[in-house]
Amino acid sequence: MSVLITGGTGFIGLHTSRAFLDHGYDVVSTQFRVRRELAEVEAHRASRFHREVIDVTSAYALDALFERHDIDQVLHLATTAVGGPPAAEDFRVNMDGMIVILEAARRNRVKRVVVASSITAYHGLEGPFLESMPMPIASNGPTCAFKKAGEITGLHFADRTGLDVVFARIAFVYGPLYHSFTNAPSRIAHAAVRGLPDAGKAKLLAGDNFDYLYVTDCADALFRMQTSTALKECIYNVGGGTAVPLPQVLEAARAVKPGIEFAFAEGQDPFHKPSSYMDISRFTRDTGWTPAHDINAGMAAYMAWLKDFEV
Repeated sequence: MSVLITGGTGFIGLHTSRAFLDHGYDVVSTQFRVRRELAEVEAHRASRFHREVIDVTSAYALDALFERHDIDQVLHLATTAVGGPPAAEDFRVNMDGMIVILEAARRNRVKRVVVASSITAYHGLEGPFLESMPMPIASNGPTCAFKKAGEITGLHFADRTGLDVVFARIAFVYGPLYHSFTNAPSRIAHAAVRGLPDAGKAKLLAGDNFDYLYVTDCADALFRMQTSTALKECIYNVGGGTAVPLPQVLEAARAVKPGIEFAFAEGQDPFHKPSSYMDISRFTRDTGWTPAHDINAGMAAYMAWLKDFEV
């Protein structure tokens, strides 16, 4: 049993690689420019974990990869960095790249392709968010736009070819190896454990609420979505199933390290209301999955990892 994880050097990809390895799968992980490592994954190098440096928009590179490895599952996580390339290149990687992956999977008779989508697809809607909600055409940024367009295009490809394609609308994920200092848990945890000032570029808004998901819970969900024989839908929400106020994230960190300070700005983003969370009952119904970490358990685990392992 072998799974191809595109974009596998991202922090979600590495933890998901570990989940597959723990369940006896071989893992082929692609990287383009960025490389990160997780010790529990690297321990399987040269035996069951294989890194491949390729451009996943290249059909030739993918065909060669499938020739080298006996792959029967594909998890597509590869994307561009937010705010990175110009619009046309962004489109090429996100949209053309997805079709190249799906067609390679079809040619090689892959059992299932799971594609990462995002909670941002719900931007402009009132929560709680359900998979059955009609999506607005307008988007608030590239992630929202490409994820919605990817779902429409990918599911149409599946209908026409018979390929088993499932989309995972993933919440705001945090935990070990998260690197961009965009979300509150990472900024608060690093500030608390390292005794450093807030590394974010803009102050977080005290009134915001986020559907947060600890990274190992995300990895477990993606493993189940990839391997379950009981799926009844082609789109699933994968999140914490609740909206966490940002001050509650700080309180979770203070439970680990009392007395820490962190400054929020006043206000609230319209997308981050107390109702702005994903209903996960559809995925729980079909797989039995629920997240193992609430924000308190997640922050405790994250801060312990930062203290003991991060260089």
